[in-house]
Amino acid sequence: MSISTKTGDNGNTYLFDGSRIGKNSISIDAIGSCDELNSLIGLIQSNFKNNKLIVLQNELFVVGSDIATPLNTTHEERTKRIKQRHLDRLENECSILEDKIGPITNFVLPGGHNISAKIQYARTVCRRLERNIIKLSLERNVNQILIKYINRLSDYLFLLALDINNEFGIKNKDVDFEV
Repeated sequence: MSISTKTGDNGNTYLFDGSRIGKNSISIDAIGSCDELNSLIGLIQSNFKNNKLIVLQNELFVVGSDIATPLNTTHEERTKRIKQRHLDRLENECSILEDKIGPITNFVLPGGHNISAKIQYARTVCRRLERNIIKLSLERNVNQILIKYINRLSDYLFLLALDINNEFGIKNKDVDFEV
């Protein structure tokens, strides 16, 4: 199978259900943001070995499948979707990190350790992905658990970045509104 199919040379692409859409569509924007987030997590993973990040990367492929395949398609039985178990796992991870970090009483500046800063950047890409999925949900039905999952994923990335700074002995800096 060749990677270069040339079927997208006219600015359109196929979704999993066989429909053709423009590469400028919100669906493709969302899929692209998902791919960018997955690649960024791969970059983080290359410097910071963490099996939980590999789980996230695999789940992001499920996110991409979920976005690329409209609900109730003829391919529904073959479509991978984000499910409640994915959301439950992520919420559990957030709870563990919240307990470990303690209360957050102020806005926190992104940065600190190099890995923490990259995770904060991944969080912003995740937020863009969330906005794209919300826009998509205005055009067609979207898996509601997917929306919750992506929202929780950005929370998890925020907490993970704070935890990384703590592990390396770097104090998370609060925003100084008096500057």
